[in-house]
Amino acid sequence: MLKDKLKPGESMRDIYEYNGDNATGNIVRALNYGKFKTAEKEAISKINKLYGLPEDNRHVPDDKTLVKYKSLFISDSRHNYDPEKDNKITLRRAWNLQRNEWLSINAERKYISKYYDAYAGLSEETLDAMNNIRDAIN
Repeated sequence: MLKDKLKPGESMRDIYEYNGDNATGNIVRALNYGKFKTAEKEAISKINKLYGLPEDNRHVPDDKTLVKYKSLFISDSRHNYDPEKDNKITLRRAWNLQRNEWLSINAERKYISKYYDAYAGLSEETLDAMNNIRDAIN
């Protein structure tokens, strides 16, 4: 049993990550998952506030309303987005771009940023078709 293998001064509590004084319930690893999830929640709340969505919203809005896009986290130029030319984009795309920006800075992701930017830049018709296929499969 693990408890029997502890050395003097060690505790079972040492295997859990802490976010401040509170244990997150996650096992210690290179990435502090508890801190990451807390920071992600704060970033998404900030994005939701920017676009007038409920702060606790955690899903991509299925809304085709046009909004002005202003990066919260990095330069707009990374997305080949020209505010003068492309004055407004859909709320869904803007929310996705903001979330992808934050994740590109704060997370280790499977693909490079260009992949996620390209996905966020798909037309509404393409995204709707993909979502319909995904719903049919599930």
